[in-house]
Amino acid sequence: MLWGDVLVDGHNHIWRYRGFCDALSRAGVAHPAEEVRFGRDTIEAGRSEAHSLLAAVPDLTALFVSNDLPAIGALQAAADLGLAVPGELSVCGITDIQLAREVRPALTTVAAPTAEAAQLAVDSLMNLINEDPRGGDAGSRIATISAPRLIVRASTGRAAKR
Repeated sequence: MLWGDVLVDGHNHIWRYRGFCDALSRAGVAHPAEEVRFGRDTIEAGRSEAHSLLAAVPDLTALFVSNDLPAIGALQAAADLGLAVPGELSVCGITDIQLAREVRPALTTVAAPTAEAAQLAVDSLMNLINEDPRGGDAGSRIATISAPRLIVRASTGRAAKR
């Protein structure tokens, strides 16, 4: 199976891409540069970049996308091209926005604990603001959030050979 990804610009997304590459490397899966596209964090950009990627590498059977909005655009591109999802092409995003559950096919995604991370950021900022300047370094405290979870829905499955 070949993997392609449609990536968006932004700080978190480069870390997601690096994690994706690391996981592929650990699994012994090659990741050629022609199987990568970068774009904005929008449905339209995902659609456009998925069209570009699938035109360049037509035998791809899966797209891993760094956010749900462009992943939904990739689902649209698959429909535009007459590709059955997941029969011919699987699509997976990251974040688990509400729309991921509502599109058809429903989007498989990696649920990121964004609400928990936001609360941690606010709490950390409030601690920094309210801390006594004479008493320790609040910046040295380490906090953790829940691990991401794979939410398997209808957009992924074993693809037939094309």
